[in-house]
Amino acid sequence: MSRISLLRDSRISSRPDNQNVTVKLPQRVFERYFKNSGTQQSLKLEMTLRRSRMGINFSQFYSSVAFYQIIFAVASIIAAIPLSLLERRFAFIIAASVFLLNVIFLAGQLEMPAVRANRLRKNIDSVLTLSIGFFATMASSGLTIDEMMRVMGENRLYGAISDEARLIYIRTSLFGMDIISSIRESVRTNPSQRLSDLLQGVVTSINSGGDVKEYFLYRANESQDDTRARLRQNAESMGVLSESFITVGVAFPLILLIIIAVIADLFPLNTTRLTLILFLISGLVIPVLIAVFAYFMQDEAGGIEL
Repeated sequence: MSRISLLRDSRISSRPDNQNVTVKLPQRVFERYFKNSGTQQSLKLEMTLRRSRMGINFSQFYSSVAFYQIIFAVASIIAAIPLSLLERRFAFIIAASVFLLNVIFLAGQLEMPAVRANRLRKNIDSVLTLSIGFFATMASSGLTIDEMMRVMGENRLYGAISDEARLIYIRTSLFGMDIISSIRESVRTNPSQRLSDLLQGVVTSINSGGDVKEYFLYRANESQDDTRARLRQNAESMGVLSESFITVGVAFPLILLIIIAVIADLFPLNTTRLTLILFLISGLVIPVLIAVFAYFMQDEAGGIEL
């Protein structure tokens, strides 16, 4: 694979200027209002953006947040006006709901870099054990660090770690950075502490004149014990989630429906209200509970790849 094709195929970029129109348009409108002030909070956000591999900088992020928040606010207000006119009794509830939805949408946008960085960290950690074994195999074959990063970057089986290796190789082969500096940059900006420790060990081995092959073999053996411990932890977490789902996702809705039926029999309710309550429980509460537990179970199940 040529260097140009490697750069073209890369799904991550160290450049902060994203050419996507969804970023360029908000940036053109709001960029002058959002500048990195150099404070601890702004520098922390800048680092989170780099670790999330979103490909945007501080001003582009806040410009996008402001742009899409305004669009969402206008759309939600326009949608709420007809409802308020039809149901004047619930105008305050509708207005409060619109306000709450906007707060939730804003909070979701502001937390997106941290969420994406955390998801990337989990993706890296899930295949790290397999990747260490592959690095050890390549080191045993006599490949240099540059060649190992190139081969790992071309191999799509290792997901986010392949992307990280590809980024290290691109910085050295296309932008003239030496391999040590490139690895140190990944140590500083990648979201996984475990991968940072592995790469920092590579840098230390090279600088101290150590044997990189022996280092990877040692880390491969060490990672086996760590994998066994993480598998036990994952199994325990899945057991807790399964028991919680039986209690909250199955027993709770059934008990709630029984309670509502008993109350409706003792204190006759309006048929419309009773139907609405049952519809909310069966059509909203139960699916949301199932979706939440399914998300957490899937997240725990994908914590380690074997």
